[in-house]
Amino acid sequence: MSGWLDSLWYQMRWGYGVATVLIVVFALIALIYIACWVLHSLGFIEVAKRSPHANKAWMAWVPFCRQYLLGLLVPEVRVGALQLNSFPLFLAALPVALVLHSILSVLTWLVVYTLLVFVNLEIFRRYRPKDAVLLAIFYPIGYFIIRNQVIGRVSAAPQTPPPTQGYPPNAGYAPQQAPPQQPYTQPNYQQPNYQQPNYQQPYAQPTAPQYPPAPPEQPGGPSGQ
Repeated sequence: MSGWLDSLWYQMRWGYGVATVLIVVFALIALIYIACWVLHSLGFIEVAKRSPHANKAWMAWVPFCRQYLLGLLVPEVRVGALQLNSFPLFLAALPVALVLHSILSVLTWLVVYTLLVFVNLEIFRRYRPKDAVLLAIFYPIGYFIIRNQVIGRVSAAPQTPPPTQGYPPNAGYAPQQAPPQQPYTQPNYQQPNYQQPNYQQPYAQPTAPQYPPAPPEQPGGPSGQ
């Protein structure tokens, strides 16, 4: 409960501080504009009283009418070699056009600014969900506030990462070191005493038997009878 109240008080104090600064700035701008208006009117009315249109000198204090009075006091305008006739109604219409343009510009700026607030709101919700709306409204300052923060955390202090796997080691536990590995050497294989086998010579192929020649035939034998 106390944390929520502290956060609310911080937001209110921060919002009041920003609002106070904006009010002071706009008040100074308004005072400067009013002072310039009064000084201009005091001087311009005296100039109008000494002109042929002294009966219209009161217009120096009326918005949009002082431009009409200016057009009456200056009938001709020289722009270099070009000479133009002064148009009181045209001069009176210029501030009206300027005001309309300012109103349209403000409306356009409000539309663009509102769109940017909603776009930046999505970013601030990632960093400061509780203060996202306030930071989005003043998003130029909001980006400066979250410059050192990470997504989903208010504080940018480094966090201790959890162990990746297993249980954390106990206090005083020293892991055992593995024994040093011996360098690998190629085993010394002994060559066996190889003896060439004693092959016996193959047996000679037997030759064909030789028979004695036939005896010669006797004379007077059967062929001689």
